[in-house]
Amino acid sequence: MAAILSVTTFRPHAGKHAEGLATIKTLKGHLERLGGKCRIVTQAFGATPLTLTLISENTSWAEFGVMSQKAETDDGLQAFLTTVRADPAMDV
Repeated sequence: MAAILSVTTFRPHAGKHAEGLATIKTLKGHLERLGGKCRIVTQAFGATPLTLTLISENTSWAEFGVMSQKAETDDGLQAFLTTVRADPAMDV
């Protein structure tokens, strides 16, 4: 069965890895509440060492579209993103 993956890689600022991971865990919770199946990956070495990647999975483009529309209007997620953007612990 094919899956639609949305992959976002984050590079935590110096000394902010734990804060960045906590932020991504919170984001993961919001996306799962909206219908996505998520996982977090840490790259230890290679092309982008010490980065955190959030992978959100949906079973179809239609399901991805529904989740995306919910995300745009979800008060909890939007408030969280506003807070994170005001003082980011990492680059996207």
